[in-house]
Amino acid sequence: MNELYGNDCPHCGGFRDEASVDIVFDADVLARMLREIYGGLDVRDTVQRDAFEETLRLFNRATEEGLSQAAYRDYDDLFLQQLRTNNEVFSAFRVHRMQNDMAARLLDKDGRLKPFDRWAEDVRGISSHYTVRWLRTEYATAVIRARQAAEWKGFRAEADVLPNLRWMPTTSPEPDNLHRQYWQARLTLPVGHPFWESHRPGDRWNCKCSLRQTGEPANAEAVAGFRPVPPAPGLDGNPADDGKIFSASHPYFTKAHPGAEEAVEKTVKQRAKDLLSKQRDELKEKSRFLVNTVLRNEAFGKNVSVSMSGIKEWLNQPHKWIMEKNAMLPEIERILAESEYLGYGPDKHDPEIKMHLFETKVHGEKSWIIVRELIDGSVKLHSISDSEEITKHLTHKKRRL
Repeated sequence: MNELYGNDCPHCGGFRDEASVDIVFDADVLARMLREIYGGLDVRDTVQRDAFEETLRLFNRATEEGLSQAAYRDYDDLFLQQLRTNNEVFSAFRVHRMQNDMAARLLDKDGRLKPFDRWAEDVRGISSHYTVRWLRTEYATAVIRARQAAEWKGFRAEADVLPNLRWMPTTSPEPDNLHRQYWQARLTLPVGHPFWESHRPGDRWNCKCSLRQTGEPANAEAVAGFRPVPPAPGLDGNPADDGKIFSASHPYFTKAHPGAEEAVEKTVKQRAKDLLSKQRDELKEKSRFLVNTVLRNEAFGKNVSVSMSGIKEWLNQPHKWIMEKNAMLPEIERILAESEYLGYGPDKHDPEIKMHLFETKVHGEKSWIIVRELIDGSVKLHSISDSEEITKHLTHKKRRL
């Protein structure tokens, strides 16, 4: 990794990057990680959870820092979710490799388990690389790549006014000679030029080049005279397109220890499950006030009540955007009022009950709020579905104007 990241400072032994010198990997987390590995953690099939969460915290922080530096903010939640998901996967692969590198030194030359203190000292260099030296470069690059991802979305949004991009000089005190050819030529190309698909600022570690959107003329002929500069491993792809701060060509992926892929998948899924469970518990308490609230929709014309069973049903209902769907519940009074009433039909579980449907959107995609009208005439909020199949049960459709 030293060879990949480069820019090693002979004085401090770290990487030169002022933006990331304050990044600190929690010492208590590292200590717990060491204890778990020494205590028999299955380093092949498990990712140490504390180290994973701490690593993810730092990369999410770097992503947020980078996005906050960009002037363009009109990106959607899906883009943010993609960035966070990539951070989860990258962090899990990173910790899996770190813990396996450490575990490989548990035994002495005779095959006996080393005393803990001796082993901890033996892996001090490994932990220093992962929690200080490499982390600082990765953090700084994550900030740059997140900012540039947002900027690229802005470039495309403004391309009709400012159609070209100019490669600007680096701000690094030690310029990358391979990128130097671009900014010295004042390279200026249309936003959609094929050159940008394979060559961009931020596609090499520690790169501090940038692009400026301009209406000045392009000089596409300059491209023919350049020496091709391939992206560095881990930095190919435009995060504005694929939502990946770090790509799968990074050595944490390509040179992962056995079992990494399965362990990472298990870790990411468990984290999602834990977050969903926590969200449900919090929203269940936060939404209790709805039990005494009457919901109204002008086109529907009937009072809709909410019960705790309805709250639980809403929170437990599967959905493509499950956490976003759950987060709607405290705002259901407003959301139902603004939804389009479609009509009613028999409930698929009990044909004596009327099922009323209201069309709304979750994460920009259509979903249908389900309200049940019981035999006694009472009307209750039931759930929400993201399957358009449910509209086929409507037998009495409200006429759309």
